[in-house]
Amino acid sequence: MKAIEIEGLSFQYRNQEAGYALEDVSLNVEEGEFLGIVGETGAGKTTLLSAMSGVIPHHTNGEKEGVVHVKGKPVEEYASLYEMAVDVSLVLDSPENQLFNLHVFDEIIWGPENLGLDREEILDRGNRALELFGLEGFEDRITYNLSGGEKQKVAIASIYALNPDIVLLDEPTSQLDPIGTEMVFEAIDKLIEEGVTIVMVEHKIEEMAKYADRIAVLQDGSLRRVDETCSFFLEGDAHGIAPPQVTELGQRLREAGVDDVAVPLTLNESIDEYTRLLQRRGIK
Repeated sequence: MKAIEIEGLSFQYRNQEAGYALEDVSLNVEEGEFLGIVGETGAGKTTLLSAMSGVIPHHTNGEKEGVVHVKGKPVEEYASLYEMAVDVSLVLDSPENQLFNLHVFDEIIWGPENLGLDREEILDRGNRALELFGLEGFEDRITYNLSGGEKQKVAIASIYALNPDIVLLDEPTSQLDPIGTEMVFEAIDKLIEEGVTIVMVEHKIEEMAKYADRIAVLQDGSLRRVDETCSFFLEGDAHGIAPPQVTELGQRLREAGVDDVAVPLTLNESIDEYTRLLQRRGIK
């Protein structure tokens, strides 16, 4: 069974004067996959996540065509966003908008408490989230005194405590520095290890190239291309999405006639490949 199935999805917001935010989008997300979604501002990325999470149509109204299935069930058949949160949860770009409690542990267990779970299960989920995301010792920390990366890790940990099969992330590192960004991607990597399906909108291509299984590009509300990450950046039209800098360097070396270089996607790959390249030329 697919984690998410979208067929012929079009959506126009109420009071939107002209055009669709999404137009005839069809896309499947496999269970356990990390799908990255890229595109310019206004391309429809957040709207697509809203449709996947059930925000459309349960919260945001407009003219909708097509179908969205989550774990084989049409989103309209869920009674509410509250019910959907058990299967699919959304992490926003600003963690401040998702933190409701004063202390970290209270924040992490807030979702399971609202699900009405018994106390032992709530505490087990909270402690597991602390351990998984490296937040031991943070239990009594004040959430609003945390760094940006720490806040986003807590937000992701609180989503994990709900035990959803699918996590959607809408530019979760947009307000973070490189250290905070790395903290968030390390947290996401933990989710991947747990078998959680990830769909992530993100502008930081280097990180997407490192972690994502496939890349989808949206342009003017339409899905232009979906491909495995390696093929997306190394083969065919990337529709204006610049590759990672280390990849671009490899491509330029190839264009300059350096045929024995393997074009890398990640920083670690580039260090290994460019070190070998220099060694083959007798440069240490």
